Amino acid sequence: MSESGDDSSASTVASPQCSPHSSIASSKASSPASSQASTPPSSPTVVLPNSPIKKDLTVKRPTLAHPSTAVMVTTAIKSLKDKKGSTLPSIKKYMAINYQVDAAKFAPYIRRYLKSAVTKGELIQTSGTGANGNFKLPAAEKKPVAKKKAGVPVKKKPEAKKPIAKKTPIATSGKRRSIEGTTTTSTIIPVHLQSKALIGICGRAFIPKPNVDVGVVRLTPLKKPIIDLPFDIIEKVIRSVFNFRQKHCIRGVETLFPKPVREQLASELLTAAAIEPSTRPFQLTVSEFGRISEAYMNICKEKPDYMKYNYRGQKSDDNWPFVEINNSDSNENIISINEY
Repeated sequence: MSESGDDSSASTVASPQCSPHSSIASSKASSPASSQASTPPSSPTVVLPNSPIKKDLTVKRPTLAHPSTAVMVTTAIKSLKDKKGSTLPSIKKYMAINYQVDAAKFAPYIRRYLKSAVTKGELIQTSGTGANGNFKLPAAEKKPVAKKKAGVPVKKKPEAKKPIAKKTPIATSGKRRSIEGTTTTSTIIPVHLQSKALIGICGRAFIPKPNVDVGVVRLTPLKKPIIDLPFDIIEKVIRSVFNFRQKHCIRGVETLFPKPVREQLASELLTAAAIEPSTRPFQLTVSEFGRISEAYMNICKEKPDYMKYNYRGQKSDDNWPFVEINNSDSNENIISINEY
Protein backbone atom coordinates (compact mmCIF):
# COMPACT_ATOMS: atom_id res chain seq x y z
CA MET A 1 0.00 0.00 0.00
CA SER A 2 2.80 2.33 0.87
CA GLU A 3 4.53 1.65 -2.33
CA SER A 4 1.48 2.54 -4.31
CA GLY A 5 1.02 5.67 -2.37
CA ASP A 6 4.58 6.67 -3.05
CA ASP A 7 4.11 6.15 -6.71
CA SER A 8 0.99 8.26 -6.84
CA SER A 9 2.60 11.06 -4.99
CA ALA A 10 5.53 10.94 -7.26
CA SER A 11 3.32 11.15 -10.25
CA THR A 12 1.53 14.10 -8.90
CA VAL A 13 4.74 15.84 -8.15
CA ALA A 14 6.30 15.11 -11.50
CA SER A 15 3.35 16.39 -13.45
CA PRO A 16 3.87 20.04 -12.70
CA GLN A 17 7.50 19.81 -13.84
CA CYS A 18 6.51 18.50 -17.24
CA SER A 19 3.57 20.90 -17.71
CA PRO A 20 5.35 23.59 -19.74
CA HIS A 21 6.62 21.18 -22.33
CA SER A 22 3.41 19.33 -22.47
CA SER A 23 1.43 22.51 -22.96
CA ILE A 24 3.63 23.56 -25.87
CA ALA A 25 3.33 20.20 -27.48
CA SER A 26 -0.35 20.14 -26.98
CA SER A 27 -0.71 23.58 -28.45
CA LYS A 28 1.30 22.55 -31.48
CA ALA A 29 -0.71 19.48 -31.89
CA SER A 30 -3.99 21.24 -31.50
CA SER A 31 -3.22 24.24 -33.78
CA PRO A 32 -3.74 22.47 -37.15
CA ALA A 33 -6.99 21.02 -36.09
CA SER A 34 -8.23 24.29 -34.79
CA SER A 35 -7.24 26.09 -38.01
CA GLN A 36 -9.03 23.52 -40.07
CA ALA A 37 -12.07 23.91 -37.91
CA SER A 38 -12.04 27.74 -38.18
CA THR A 39 -11.65 28.06 -42.05
CA PRO A 40 -14.61 26.82 -44.10
CA PRO A 41 -13.90 24.36 -46.93
CA SER A 42 -13.30 26.08 -50.37
CA SER A 43 -15.50 25.16 -53.38
CA PRO A 44 -13.82 23.04 -56.08
CA THR A 45 -12.79 24.88 -59.33
CA VAL A 46 -14.61 23.71 -62.51
CA VAL A 47 -12.77 24.01 -65.86
CA LEU A 48 -15.23 24.46 -68.80
CA PRO A 49 -14.32 23.54 -72.37
CA ASN A 50 -14.11 26.26 -75.13
CA SER A 51 -17.56 27.62 -75.77
CA PRO A 52 -18.70 27.21 -79.44
CA ILE A 53 -20.51 30.58 -79.38
CA LYS A 54 -18.11 33.54 -79.60
CA LYS A 55 -19.41 37.00 -78.97
CA ASP A 56 -18.06 39.65 -81.35
CA LEU A 57 -17.17 42.55 -79.13
CA THR A 58 -15.94 44.87 -82.03
CA VAL A 59 -18.39 47.68 -82.82
CA LYS A 60 -19.09 47.99 -86.54
CA ARG A 61 -19.23 51.54 -87.85
CA PRO A 62 -22.02 52.33 -90.28
CA THR A 63 -20.86 52.53 -93.90
CA LEU A 64 -21.04 56.07 -95.30
CA ALA A 65 -23.13 56.69 -98.38
CA HIS A 66 -20.69 59.33 -99.63
CA PRO A 67 -16.90 59.63 -100.02
CA SER A 68 -14.63 61.75 -97.88
CA THR A 69 -14.85 65.53 -97.76
CA ALA A 70 -11.62 65.90 -99.73
CA VAL A 71 -12.91 63.72 -102.55
CA MET A 72 -16.27 65.49 -102.67
CA VAL A 73 -14.73 68.98 -102.73
CA THR A 74 -12.17 68.03 -105.40
CA THR A 75 -14.86 66.41 -107.56
CA ALA A 76 -17.08 69.47 -107.19
CA ILE A 77 -14.32 71.85 -108.35
CA LYS A 78 -13.52 69.58 -111.32
CA SER A 79 -17.14 69.30 -112.39
CA LEU A 80 -18.02 72.99 -112.00
CA LYS A 81 -15.14 74.06 -114.31
CA ASP A 82 -15.26 77.73 -113.35
CA LYS A 83 -12.53 79.78 -115.03
CA LYS A 84 -12.14 82.07 -112.01
CA GLY A 85 -12.51 79.20 -109.53
CA SER A 86 -15.32 77.64 -107.52
CA THR A 87 -16.72 79.36 -104.43
CA LEU A 88 -17.76 77.79 -101.11
CA PRO A 89 -21.54 78.16 -101.80
CA SER A 90 -21.22 76.52 -105.21
CA ILE A 91 -19.22 73.62 -103.73
CA LYS A 92 -21.81 73.10 -100.97
CA LYS A 93 -24.65 73.20 -103.50
CA TYR A 94 -22.92 70.62 -105.72
CA MET A 95 -22.35 68.29 -102.76
CA ALA A 96 -25.95 68.59 -101.60
CA ILE A 97 -27.30 67.72 -105.06
CA ASN A 98 -24.88 64.95 -106.06
CA TYR A 99 -24.05 63.34 -102.71
CA GLN A 100 -27.30 64.04 -100.77
CA VAL A 101 -25.46 65.44 -97.75
CA ASP A 102 -26.50 68.19 -95.35
CA ALA A 103 -24.48 71.18 -96.52
CA ALA A 104 -24.95 73.01 -93.22
CA LYS A 105 -23.43 70.13 -91.22
CA PHE A 106 -20.55 69.68 -93.64
CA ALA A 107 -19.74 73.40 -93.81
CA PRO A 108 -17.03 73.33 -91.08
CA TYR A 109 -15.39 70.26 -92.62
CA ILE A 110 -15.38 71.89 -96.04
CA ARG A 111 -13.85 75.08 -94.64
CA ARG A 112 -11.17 73.12 -92.82
CA TYR A 113 -10.26 71.14 -95.92
CA LEU A 114 -10.09 74.23 -98.12
CA LYS A 115 -7.65 75.93 -95.76
CA SER A 116 -5.44 72.87 -95.39
CA ALA A 117 -5.52 72.10 -99.12
CA VAL A 118 -4.40 75.64 -99.98
CA THR A 119 -1.56 75.35 -97.45
CA LYS A 120 -0.44 71.98 -98.86
CA GLY A 121 -0.71 73.18 -102.44
CA GLU A 122 -3.51 70.80 -103.38
CA LEU A 123 -5.74 73.77 -104.26
CA ILE A 124 -5.07 77.27 -105.56
CA GLN A 125 -6.97 80.21 -104.06
CA THR A 126 -7.40 82.78 -106.82
CA SER A 127 -9.17 85.32 -104.63
CA GLY A 128 -10.25 85.85 -101.03
CA THR A 129 -8.76 84.66 -97.75
CA GLY A 130 -9.30 81.61 -95.58
CA ALA A 131 -12.22 79.52 -96.77
CA ASN A 132 -13.78 82.46 -98.61
CA GLY A 133 -13.01 83.21 -102.22
CA ASN A 134 -12.45 81.16 -105.35
CA PHE A 135 -10.59 77.86 -105.49
CA LYS A 136 -9.08 76.02 -108.45
CA LEU A 137 -7.17 72.82 -108.96
CA PRO A 138 -3.49 73.20 -109.85
CA ALA A 139 -2.56 72.57 -113.46
CA ALA A 140 -1.54 68.98 -114.09
CA GLU A 141 2.15 68.67 -114.76
CA LYS A 142 2.96 67.23 -118.14
CA LYS A 143 5.04 64.13 -117.88
CA PRO A 144 8.13 64.22 -120.08
CA VAL A 145 7.79 61.82 -122.94
CA ALA A 146 10.45 59.19 -122.75
CA LYS A 147 12.53 59.17 -125.86
CA LYS A 148 12.65 55.91 -127.66
CA LYS A 149 16.00 54.27 -127.67
CA ALA A 150 17.58 54.32 -131.04
CA GLY A 151 17.63 50.70 -132.01
CA VAL A 152 19.23 49.05 -134.93
CA PRO A 153 17.36 50.21 -138.02
CA VAL A 154 15.67 47.36 -139.81
CA LYS A 155 16.30 47.43 -143.49
CA LYS A 156 13.10 47.15 -145.45
CA LYS A 157 12.99 45.28 -148.66
CA PRO A 158 12.47 47.59 -151.61
CA GLU A 159 8.93 47.20 -152.84
CA ALA A 160 8.27 46.81 -156.48
CA LYS A 161 7.09 50.12 -157.88
CA LYS A 162 3.67 49.99 -159.41
CA PRO A 163 3.36 51.50 -162.84
CA ILE A 164 1.61 54.86 -162.61
CA ALA A 165 -0.96 55.45 -165.28
CA LYS A 166 -0.28 58.71 -167.03
CA LYS A 167 -3.19 61.06 -167.25
CA THR A 168 -3.95 62.24 -170.73
CA PRO A 169 -4.19 66.03 -170.64
CA ILE A 170 -7.37 67.54 -172.03
CA ALA A 171 -6.73 69.72 -175.01
CA THR A 172 -7.45 73.29 -173.99
CA SER A 173 -6.87 76.58 -175.65
CA GLY A 174 -3.86 78.19 -173.94
CA LYS A 175 -2.84 78.07 -170.28
CA ARG A 176 -5.47 78.51 -167.59
CA ARG A 177 -5.31 80.24 -164.25
CA SER A 178 -7.08 78.70 -161.27
CA ILE A 179 -7.49 81.75 -159.08
CA GLU A 180 -10.35 81.47 -156.58
CA GLY A 181 -10.13 85.17 -155.75
CA THR A 182 -10.97 86.34 -159.28
CA THR A 183 -14.07 88.57 -159.31
CA THR A 184 -15.97 90.78 -161.73
CA THR A 185 -14.11 93.93 -160.70
CA SER A 186 -10.66 92.32 -160.77
CA THR A 187 -11.40 91.09 -164.30
CA ILE A 188 -12.82 94.34 -165.72
CA ILE A 189 -10.12 96.69 -164.37
CA PRO A 190 -7.11 95.15 -166.21
CA VAL A 191 -8.91 95.62 -169.54
CA HIS A 192 -8.33 99.39 -169.61
CA LEU A 193 -6.23 100.11 -166.48
CA GLN A 194 -2.98 99.04 -164.90
CA SER A 195 -3.30 98.59 -161.12
CA LYS A 196 -0.54 98.81 -158.53
CA ALA A 197 -1.15 98.14 -154.82
CA LEU A 198 0.39 100.84 -152.60
CA ILE A 199 -0.80 100.37 -149.00
CA GLY A 200 -2.74 97.62 -147.25
CA ILE A 201 -5.24 98.74 -144.61
CA CYS A 202 -6.30 96.52 -141.72
CA GLY A 203 -9.98 95.59 -141.83
CA ARG A 204 -10.40 96.52 -138.14
CA ALA A 205 -10.01 100.19 -139.08
CA PHE A 206 -13.51 100.10 -140.60
CA ILE A 207 -16.86 99.78 -138.86
CA PRO A 208 -18.35 97.37 -139.66
CA LYS A 209 -15.32 95.24 -140.53
CA PRO A 210 -15.40 94.30 -144.25
CA ASN A 211 -15.08 90.72 -145.44
CA VAL A 212 -12.47 91.62 -148.07
CA ASP A 213 -8.96 93.04 -148.07
CA VAL A 214 -8.72 96.82 -148.08
CA GLY A 215 -5.92 98.86 -149.55
CA VAL A 216 -4.90 101.82 -151.65
CA VAL A 217 -4.39 101.04 -155.34
CA ARG A 218 -2.97 103.25 -158.08
CA LEU A 219 -4.73 102.90 -161.44
CA THR A 220 -2.99 103.97 -164.64
CA PRO A 221 -4.91 104.01 -167.97
CA LEU A 222 -3.44 101.79 -170.66
CA LYS A 223 -2.49 103.35 -173.97
CA LYS A 224 -3.98 100.37 -175.75
CA PRO A 225 -6.62 98.31 -173.90
CA ILE A 226 -6.26 94.55 -173.80
CA ILE A 227 -9.76 94.09 -175.24
CA ASP A 228 -10.36 96.67 -177.95
CA LEU A 229 -14.18 96.58 -177.77
CA PRO A 230 -16.91 98.86 -176.39
CA PHE A 231 -16.92 98.86 -172.61
CA ASP A 232 -20.67 98.15 -172.42
CA ILE A 233 -20.25 94.81 -174.19
CA ILE A 234 -17.23 93.80 -172.07
CA GLU A 235 -19.00 94.66 -168.81
CA LYS A 236 -22.21 92.84 -169.78
CA VAL A 237 -20.35 89.66 -170.77
CA ILE A 238 -18.16 89.55 -167.65
CA ARG A 239 -21.04 90.28 -165.27
CA SER A 240 -23.27 87.66 -166.91
CA VAL A 241 -20.59 84.98 -166.65
CA PHE A 242 -19.71 85.81 -163.01
CA ASN A 243 -23.37 85.69 -161.95
CA PHE A 244 -22.83 81.91 -161.85
CA ARG A 245 -19.31 81.93 -160.47
CA GLN A 246 -19.23 78.32 -159.26
CA LYS A 247 -21.02 76.91 -162.31
CA HIS A 248 -19.63 76.17 -165.74
CA CYS A 249 -19.08 79.27 -167.83
CA ILE A 250 -21.70 78.17 -170.37
CA ARG A 251 -24.37 78.71 -167.70
CA GLY A 252 -23.53 82.40 -167.49
CA VAL A 253 -23.17 82.78 -171.27
CA GLU A 254 -26.69 81.40 -171.73
CA THR A 255 -28.12 84.39 -169.84
CA LEU A 256 -26.98 86.69 -172.67
CA PHE A 257 -29.73 85.33 -174.93
CA PRO A 258 -33.51 84.73 -174.73
CA LYS A 259 -34.78 81.33 -173.64
CA PRO A 260 -35.73 79.77 -177.04
CA VAL A 261 -32.29 80.35 -178.58
CA ARG A 262 -30.27 80.24 -175.36
CA GLU A 263 -28.61 76.83 -175.57
CA GLN A 264 -27.83 76.97 -179.27
CA LEU A 265 -26.31 80.47 -179.31
CA ALA A 266 -24.32 79.85 -176.09
CA SER A 267 -22.64 76.76 -177.55
CA GLU A 268 -21.96 78.57 -180.84
CA LEU A 269 -20.45 81.53 -178.98
CA LEU A 270 -18.04 79.36 -176.92
CA THR A 271 -17.07 77.38 -180.02
CA ALA A 272 -16.22 80.60 -181.85
CA ALA A 273 -14.21 81.79 -178.81
CA ALA A 274 -12.37 78.42 -178.54
CA ILE A 275 -13.30 77.92 -174.87
CA GLU A 276 -14.47 74.75 -173.14
CA PRO A 277 -18.04 74.99 -171.82
CA SER A 278 -17.01 73.22 -168.56
CA THR A 279 -14.53 75.94 -167.59
CA ARG A 280 -15.28 77.83 -164.37
CA PRO A 281 -15.60 81.63 -164.57
CA PHE A 282 -12.72 82.25 -162.14
CA GLN A 283 -10.45 80.15 -164.38
CA LEU A 284 -10.89 82.39 -167.42
CA THR A 285 -8.20 84.92 -168.29
CA VAL A 286 -8.74 88.48 -169.50
CA SER A 287 -7.84 87.54 -173.07
CA GLU A 288 -10.37 84.68 -173.01
CA PHE A 289 -13.06 87.08 -171.83
CA GLY A 290 -12.02 89.25 -174.78
CA ARG A 291 -12.68 86.40 -177.22
CA ILE A 292 -16.09 85.75 -175.62
CA SER A 293 -16.97 89.45 -175.90
CA GLU A 294 -15.88 89.57 -179.52
CA ALA A 295 -18.00 86.51 -180.42
CA TYR A 296 -20.98 88.05 -178.61
CA MET A 297 -20.56 91.34 -180.49
CA ASN A 298 -20.53 89.49 -183.82
CA ILE A 299 -23.84 87.80 -182.94
CA CYS A 300 -25.32 91.15 -181.87
CA LYS A 301 -24.34 92.69 -185.21
CA GLU A 302 -26.57 90.17 -186.96
CA LYS A 303 -29.37 90.50 -184.39
CA PRO A 304 -29.11 93.88 -182.58
CA ASP A 305 -32.09 93.04 -180.35
CA TYR A 306 -29.93 90.61 -178.35
CA MET A 307 -27.92 93.53 -177.02
CA LYS A 308 -31.09 94.89 -175.38
CA TYR A 309 -31.92 91.60 -173.68
CA ASN A 310 -31.53 91.68 -169.87
CA TYR A 311 -31.73 88.35 -168.06
CA ARG A 312 -32.34 89.87 -164.62
CA GLY A 313 -34.64 92.68 -165.67
CA GLN A 314 -36.73 90.65 -168.10
CA LYS A 315 -39.73 89.37 -166.16
CA SER A 316 -40.83 87.07 -168.95
CA ASP A 317 -39.60 86.15 -172.41
CA ASP A 318 -43.19 86.20 -173.74
CA ASN A 319 -42.98 89.87 -174.71
CA TRP A 320 -39.65 89.49 -176.51
CA PRO A 321 -39.74 90.37 -180.23
CA PHE A 322 -39.78 87.73 -182.91
CA VAL A 323 -36.38 86.05 -183.31
CA GLU A 324 -35.48 83.76 -186.17
CA ILE A 325 -32.16 81.88 -186.50
CA ASN A 326 -31.06 79.30 -189.02
CA ASN A 327 -30.55 75.93 -187.35
CA SER A 328 -27.33 74.26 -188.46
CA ASP A 329 -28.79 70.75 -187.98
CA SER A 330 -31.93 71.28 -190.08
CA ASN A 331 -33.36 73.70 -192.58
CA GLU A 332 -36.21 74.59 -190.23
CA ASN A 333 -36.21 77.89 -188.37
CA ILE A 334 -36.57 78.34 -184.62
CA ILE A 335 -40.10 79.21 -183.55
CA SER A 336 -40.75 82.66 -182.19
CA ILE A 337 -40.76 83.20 -178.43
CA ASN A 338 -44.53 83.77 -178.36
CA GLU A 339 -45.07 80.30 -179.85
CA TYR A 340 -42.42 78.71 -177.56
